[in-house]
Amino acid sequence: QPGDHVVTTPFTFFATAEVVSLLGATPVFADVEEETMNLDPVQVSARITPRTKAIVPVHIFGRAAAMESFSKMAREREVVLIEDCAQAFGASRKGKKAGTFGLAGAFSFYPSKNLGAYGDGGMVTTDDEAFAGRLRVLRDHGSRDRYIHEVLGYNSRLDEIQAAILRVKLKRIESYNDGRRRVAARYSRELAGVVRVPADDPDGRHVYHQYTIRTPLRDDVARALAAAGIGCAVYYPVPLHLQTVYKGLGYREGSLPVAERLARDVISLPIFPEMTDGQVDEVCGAVKKAVNG
Repeated sequence: QPGDHVVTTPFTFFATAEVVSLLGATPVFADVEEETMNLDPVQVSARITPRTKAIVPVHIFGRAAAMESFSKMAREREVVLIEDCAQAFGASRKGKKAGTFGLAGAFSFYPSKNLGAYGDGGMVTTDDEAFAGRLRVLRDHGSRDRYIHEVLGYNSRLDEIQAAILRVKLKRIESYNDGRRRVAARYSRELAGVVRVPADDPDGRHVYHQYTIRTPLRDDVARALAAAGIGCAVYYPVPLHLQTVYKGLGYREGSLPVAERLARDVISLPIFPEMTDGQVDEVCGAVKKAVNG
């Protein structure tokens, strides 16, 4: 509600902070870790105040955030922990799945996700029965019984066709994620020493929704890939604290230096479970040519 603060990452898709603002609260951005690109627990701890109501880590690009630290912090500081799992279906941290650490985990079934529908969709996980009941009411216009509305809600029902597609794909999600990890491992072998490759998680299972490299020659790499007919994307070119809509929050260039460096240097290469070694090598060849000349 107005006056409440929610601490989250500036290096993510806009929706993470947008929902905070739409509820009338204020997003408070904390910087991210250089290696993982995930929210930094040390930076988060420094930004918790009596006005803080929640922490929202994002498992960016399929790597689970340091949830053991955030879970402990949330308990000790008496704030709610909500996970943005949009990019991390199947990811885990120290044997525990993303989406099972906090009060809730929010997942996306957008078609490009590791577990994607043929249209928009999503899921919320929780082990709190009262909270689950509240969500069920909110997702259907505030209604438990047809035409009886208890509160203002949303049209957030997953349609049956999308549910049917997801039920089939869910049975294959582990093999899909294994395929992504295979592709990522080959990329990392081929590109080590050429660009900064993403660090795999020794304490968890990275599911590589994106394979995101870092290089000061990011624009050269993008041009080389385009010239070779290879797609790529930059996630994300402008960190959230520097977005026009949040100018009033008082952040400036240099406020969150790690997130800002990432925004300048990152580029995501093609990755999908069926990608062949030859396709990976073709992408790597274009990257090497751009970087090494």
